[in-house]
Amino acid sequence: WLKAILRQLDCGVMVAVSVGKVAGVVVAEAEQCERARWETTVEAWISNASVNSTTTTANPIMILTFGRHTAEFDAVLSASGLGKRVVRTGGEVRPSWANGAKILTPEVTQETWFAAGMQIRLMPCHVIIHSEDIPELKRVMMRGLSYHSRPRLKPNQPPAQLTTSASASASASAAASASASASASA
Repeated sequence: WLKAILRQLDCGVMVAVSVGKVAGVVVAEAEQCERARWETTVEAWISNASVNSTTTTANPIMILTFGRHTAEFDAVLSASGLGKRVVRTGGEVRPSWANGAKILTPEVTQETWFAAGMQIRLMPCHVIIHSEDIPELKRVMMRGLSYHSRPRLKPNQPPAQLTTSASASASASAAASASASASASA
């Protein structure tokens, strides 16, 4: 009756699937593998965004793109400490101007988003968050969502860094200072 199908996951863990049921021990290994893969991908994307960015901020605001978005995901984020922090400061986790995107940083408002001039059309698959809050987002997703309902980052959509006018002007003034000091020493 039971057909065993073996499938190789990206991390090399063999999973035995038998009529839709997976052995409990293997599920834990698969979740660990997926978590490690997710962490590595996000860290690499943030590192690349920081290197390629013209702004220099210690805690950049990142725009993450997930492959799917469910009501359960929205509810978990709204109930999390990240979501509550935004509400406490007078913001909304899913403001109407963001087309369903989750805004998990109180600094991003409609005005700051449009002033930044980002060429991204916000959709429900987007999460805007400070880079230092990404580990907390991961914990919220791991605790609040089952493995199968947990959204995954889109592999072909690396996180973008939000460049606000404040960080751009700080970067410009730092460049001007460096230029002035270089010409003064010459």
